[in-house]
Amino acid sequence: MNLLESWIHTPLAEALGWTLFHFLWEGALIAALLLVALFVCRPAAARLRYGLACGALLGMPLAFGITLAVSMPPAAAHFTIPPNAAPADHWVAAPAGPAAPASTQLRDRLAWAGPIWLAGVLGIFLFRMGSWMAAQRLRRVGTVAAPESWRVRLKALARDAGIARPVALLESCLAEVPVAIGYLRPAILAPLGMLAGLPSEQVEAILLHELAHIRRADYLVNLLQIAIEGLLFYHPALWWVSGVVRAEREHCCDDWAAARLGNARQYARALVTLEESPWRAPRTVMASSGGNLLRRIRRLLAKPDARDLAVPVAPSILLVATVGVALAAWSPARPPQKPVQVETPQVAAPAAATPNAAAYRKWLDEDVAYIITPEERAAFLKLQTDPEREQFIQQFWERRNPVPGSAENPFKLEHYRRIAYANKHYAAPDGHTPGWKTARGRFYIIYGPPDEIDDHSSDPAPYQVWQYRYVEGFKSDLRLRFVGDDFSVYVIDWPPPTATFDGVANGGQPLPGSHVSVQVYPGGNVVISIPLGVSAGPFRLAGEIRTAEGAPIQTFEEVRSAPALRRTLVLTPGAYVFTMNVTGQSTGQTYSEKVQFEVK
Repeated sequence: MNLLESWIHTPLAEALGWTLFHFLWEGALIAALLLVALFVCRPAAARLRYGLACGALLGMPLAFGITLAVSMPPAAAHFTIPPNAAPADHWVAAPAGPAAPASTQLRDRLAWAGPIWLAGVLGIFLFRMGSWMAAQRLRRVGTVAAPESWRVRLKALARDAGIARPVALLESCLAEVPVAIGYLRPAILAPLGMLAGLPSEQVEAILLHELAHIRRADYLVNLLQIAIEGLLFYHPALWWVSGVVRAEREHCCDDWAAARLGNARQYARALVTLEESPWRAPRTVMASSGGNLLRRIRRLLAKPDARDLAVPVAPSILLVATVGVALAAWSPARPPQKPVQVETPQVAAPAAATPNAAAYRKWLDEDVAYIITPEERAAFLKLQTDPEREQFIQQFWERRNPVPGSAENPFKLEHYRRIAYANKHYAAPDGHTPGWKTARGRFYIIYGPPDEIDDHSSDPAPYQVWQYRYVEGFKSDLRLRFVGDDFSVYVIDWPPPTATFDGVANGGQPLPGSHVSVQVYPGGNVVISIPLGVSAGPFRLAGEIRTAEGAPIQTFEEVRSAPALRRTLVLTPGAYVFTMNVTGQSTGQTYSEKVQFEVK
């Protein structure tokens, strides 16, 4: 810490702190100029918009460097002690003056910004280095050479595009989208199955897009862009400018590929087919099936999105707010004034300002009862003060915010909408059980509206079947059957099992009843049933699931009054062994069974 504190007081630390501060408004100003230029040039070609965005991106580190050079103090002037200088013991301490002005206090605080910034830069570059190494690994791991016909065709396309360097074409089982990597030895990685699964003209269109990146040396430009992002990571305007660069880069490659293909509509159809291809992972599809790809396709078809023709509201607000914060912090402070004592009447704080324990208990046991994790619940119960609880609640919702930092949390709004809907439509007929506590209300709050509802409310034995086509972690359709006059009882409406495996004796005296059974359902869902008869309990049940190679998967142990147990879990494809041991606690009788089963 002594070394750090010593560096804090150096001229370089002060200059770096002021540079980081001044770049707040400088970066916002550069981004604002780009925003205006893009609005003025919105009908222009993508190459012009890309050039403007690259100019703004390069201007940011340039402005940062110039500001740092200007902020550096000049070299110390040489001086000599005059012969008539007073001896050391005649020096008198100057009288204490007023408190340091705000500018001095701000300067002292900014000196600490340098180490924090350097730590952030180091962390960003380490993360980027790991990402770069992972990208390079894609070329070496899980790749095979593409068919000879496509390699010959790619060579011809590269030659026509004026690319002198040989370009390798590889099929990768790890790449989810076509990607061009490398500069000196460029390669195009195609997802496994793309070359054979798409029409040849669409594959050619996609390869032309990747060749455009190689022809334009976008790999090197992207490395420079990543370096600038790491250097100026703390400025939100930089990330917006960098996003514009990436978007316009794709537009430039789209234009070039469509021009070489001679049919923009055919090229747009290739993008749509690629997006809907079966080898894309679900998360990737969700991440890329929205605005960017849709706007690219609209642009190719000469049907621009309305957002492309208007001033972006969010970047504008962001830039104005950044400039405002910087100017507000830089404004000179008013001279200190003598405090004035004012008598104010004591007014009790409103109840909403100081929530009581009942309000927090309601939040824990009602508002978030179905979505809070056991770890979060335990941590919340350990808090001692209301400010700590308020901070916990704020962080709880922010962790689930799909748009981190936004003023409105879509997840929170949707969650409370579901509670309100459940209370209105699924309350028990007796009027004593609110909707959020009922079986239908619970699943509505957790999973949202079902995709289909098969309603048989008017039948003599009323029931409803809710179907969810996708539930994270379930790996198949989820069908819930609600039965009873008030639908208060539910069961999972399983589809027919794909396979059933029965257990065999593994030791001990058999207990009366049927054997253990393992039923395998679609999506890797497995149900283990232990209906071991009618013997008097209690019984200690201990089960263990291992792979065929002996690796442990899951264990459980519990005491039941009768040896009947049903366990549900999800397993990946493979061979497994389930071993179950039943011990009668009163008799000491032990019985064991083993089931070998397979999940496909």
